[in-house]
Amino acid sequence: MSRFLVVPLALFAATLAVPTEALAQKPPSQAAPASPQIQAIQDKLILALQALEQGDYDGALRALDAVVVDPAFKEIPASMQTQVYRLIASVADETGRVDRSWRDWRRVTEADDAVWGDWWARTLSAHLADEPVDAVTSLAQAVRLYPALVTEAPEGWISQIMRAAHDHPEAQGRLIEALTDAGWEDTGGRFWMAHAAWLIDGGKADQARAFVARIERATPRLIMSTDRRFDGLRAQHPDLFEIERAAAAELEDARQATEAPDADLSDWNLYASMLHDEGRLDEALQILDREIADAERPRKPGEAAVVSDDFIWALDARSRIRIDLGDVEGGLADLRRAARRPEGGEVNVSHAINLGNLYVKLDRPAEALEATIDVTAGRLAPYGRVQLAEVRACAHAALGDLDAARAEIAYIEENPTVAPGSTWGVYACIGDEDAAAAALIALLEDPRERLGALYSVQIFAPSPEATPGSLRRRAFRESVLARPDVIAAIEAVGRRQTWDRMPPGF
Repeated sequence: MSRFLVVPLALFAATLAVPTEALAQKPPSQAAPASPQIQAIQDKLILALQALEQGDYDGALRALDAVVVDPAFKEIPASMQTQVYRLIASVADETGRVDRSWRDWRRVTEADDAVWGDWWARTLSAHLADEPVDAVTSLAQAVRLYPALVTEAPEGWISQIMRAAHDHPEAQGRLIEALTDAGWEDTGGRFWMAHAAWLIDGGKADQARAFVARIERATPRLIMSTDRRFDGLRAQHPDLFEIERAAAAELEDARQATEAPDADLSDWNLYASMLHDEGRLDEALQILDREIADAERPRKPGEAAVVSDDFIWALDARSRIRIDLGDVEGGLADLRRAARRPEGGEVNVSHAINLGNLYVKLDRPAEALEATIDVTAGRLAPYGRVQLAEVRACAHAALGDLDAARAEIAYIEENPTVAPGSTWGVYACIGDEDAAAAALIALLEDPRERLGALYSVQIFAPSPEATPGSLRRRAFRESVLARPDVIAAIEAVGRRQTWDRMPPGF
C-alpha cells in the first residue's frame, strides 16, 4: 500500500476503534447487531479497505462512492463520514484525480473536527487543480491551526503557492499575514515588499511599515527606494531603507557562515556570489577554484568524488566569474560540465538553459538550441519556462526563423508577471524597440508589477562581460530606456538610480 494512504487509514481505524488489520474483517459475532442498512454500509467499507490493501485504488474508489450515495450514510456518526471523505480524497490524490481530490478535501475541511493536516491536503490539491485563491486560503488556515507548519512544510511549496496567487493580492496578503504571525521569515523580502506596496495602495501605510521593518536584505530595500509609493515611509523612517549597511551586513553574515564548523559548499557558493555582486571577482574566483578542487578530491583512495547539486552550482558561479574576467572558453567549459551532470537525479534543466543563454551571447544559436533540446516545458517552474522561451526565441531569431522566435515570445507575453526583465528585454532578439517600450510601460503602470519593472531599469555597475550578444543587449536596453515615453512612464511612478555594484540576483 502506498504511504499516501497510511495516515488516512490510521485515522479511519481510530474512528472505528479497532486495529487496522481488523478493518478487512467483519465484526465479531458478539458485537451488538447493526441495522441492515448500517451493515450494508459496513460491508462496502470493508470491500473498499480490502481493495486498498490489494492496491486496487479504482475498486476502492467505486466501493467508497457506493458508501456515500447510500441513504444510510447520513445515519453513521459525523466523524465517520468525515473519515470516509478523507479516505476518498486520499485515494483521489493517489490516482491523480486532481479535481476530485480538491472537491473531497473541501468536504473534509467543512467538518467541525477537521485538523490542520486536512487543510494542508486541501492546499496541495487546490494548487494542483489550479485554484490559487483556495490554495492560499487553505494554507492560511492550516498555518493558523498549526504554526509549526511554516518550518515543516516541504521546501519551496509555500513560495510556489504564494506565487501562483500573484493576481489575487487580497487572498495572498491574508496568507502572508498568517505566515508572518506564525514566525515565518521571508528571507528574500520579496513577499513582504510586495505586500507592503499593496497595503500602501490601499491606504494602509501604517500596516505597511510593519512589513517594511522586517526586511533586512539590501536588494528589496534598493527596489523599494526606487518606487514613489514608499516615499512617505522613506521620509519618516530612512533607516528602514538604508542599503549599503544592509549589503555589508549580508556579506559579513555570508563570510561568517563559511567559518562555521558545519559550513559546506553551499555556504561558499553564496559568499562567492555576493563577492561577485560587489565586483570582487578575483576573490570570488579564488574561493571557487579552491572549493571545486576540494569537492573533486576523493575522500578515500580509489573512491570517486561525490558530486552534489552544490558542486554543479559552484561550476555555474565560476562560469559567470570567468566570463566576466574575460575567460570565455573557461566559463563555457564550466557551464558545459555543469549542464552534463544530473540535478536532483534528473536532466539538468537549469544549467542547460544557462548554457543555451551563453551560446546565444556568443552568437552560436544552433548550439543554443542543441543545449536545450532535452529541456521539456512540463518539468520547469514558471521562471525557468520563461528563461527557456527567451533563449529559444533569440536562437531562432538569429537563425532567421522569426515565426519560431515569435511563438516563444508569445509565451513570455502571456506570462508577464514571471520575469519582468525578460518581458520587455526579449524584444532585443528581434530588434523591436516599440514592442519593448510598450511591454515595459505596461509593467510600470501595473501596481503589482511595478517593483519588478523598476528593478529592471536601474543603473548598476556595468558587467565586465563583453560577449557579442551581451553588448547588443546592453545597447538595445539603453536605447529603449532613452525613449521619452519610457522616461515619462518611469518618472510617473518611480526613478532610475545609479548603484555602485553589479545587479544582484533577486
